[in-house]
Amino acid sequence: MATCLRYPGKVVIVTGGTKGIGLAIVREFVHQGANVVFCSRATGAEKGQEVQRELQGSGCPGDAFYQVCDVRNESDIKRLIRVTVERYGCLDCLVNNAGTGYTEQIDDVSAQDFLNLIKTNTVSGLLASKYALPYLWETKGNIITIGNIVGVLGKENGNTVENSRRGSSVLSPPQGKGSASSPLFSKKSNPPSFDGP
Repeated sequence: MATCLRYPGKVVIVTGGTKGIGLAIVREFVHQGANVVFCSRATGAEKGQEVQRELQGSGCPGDAFYQVCDVRNESDIKRLIRVTVERYGCLDCLVNNAGTGYTEQIDDVSAQDFLNLIKTNTVSGLLASKYALPYLWETKGNIITIGNIVGVLGKENGNTVENSRRGSSVLSPPQGKGSASSPLFSKKSNPPSFDGP
């Protein structure tokens, strides 16, 4: 029987999935039949659980499961991957979407602020990709890394975000379609800044 769903039964992780572009990605995957584990820091847990209930009760063909995960914390990322595989049995796609930024001038940003940006915007994608790769190789899966156009073009008062997001450009190994011995596909996207609900 033919299906019009794009991702029936696929298993997807979306970091930063409780608002903005991440939430839109979660909704679309679930509406297209995927089983999605999405996360945020503990401060977004109430919203995450609300989104989970909404999507599970909507009659969508896919499933949504919320998990608290501070992507700056390596053990949280490991747990996110483990929970996903334990719940759904595999992993087909990782969407590195979590990100943050400041609008202060560079001389007003502390070293700790900038390190937090780097951990969220760059290191988290590296670690999530690293721990997801063994499962993605098995399914010939995908890594999608969401950057920000500010990391490419820059903007006034955007130096800290620009520099922290620029590093995510090199994270999705290997770039493009893999060779015969490397079937993994990865893609980097740089949408404009978006402050969504």
